[in-house]
Amino acid sequence: MEKSQNELYNALVGIFLGVVLSLFLSLVGTLQSGHFSVVAFIVSFMCSSILSIILGIFVPIKKINNWCVAKINKEPGSIPAKLLCALVDDLIFTPIINLLMVFMAYKRALKFGAVDMPPFGFMLLRAMIFCVVVGFVVLFFAIPLVEKFIKYGIDKVNDEE
Repeated sequence: MEKSQNELYNALVGIFLGVVLSLFLSLVGTLQSGHFSVVAFIVSFMCSSILSIILGIFVPIKKINNWCVAKINKEPGSIPAKLLCALVDDLIFTPIINLLMVFMAYKRALKFGAVDMPPFGFMLLRAMIFCVVVGFVVLFFAIPLVEKFIKYGIDKVNDEE
């Protein structure tokens, strides 16, 4: 791939990973709240997806992953490399997405008159622990699939030209 295609590939990987992670974290977050509603899920998914797209555009996820894999002297695509990439991506995306989703849920609950709510910090910590684990598992499986999907799409476009 030439340089502009490589930059496009890197940005698309970050964007797609963020949206996939947003989908799962939105679902888990609304289910974990104990008050699941389709509207809450959709709002959470849309907001976290927008944030993830912004992160995917401005944070060079693929470059960071490649750098981390090179630092541990492992072959790209090996299990240790995949585990490291999933952890790095999880630590980049999940805390930011989770903070947004918990803040929105907390404000929404206050708006609708919730009285027996735990403190925001407790809600955030509880959700963060759970979502980091879920995010790690999702990213471990999603990273290779997203990379193959985007590479296939770029190769398909190149073949048509």
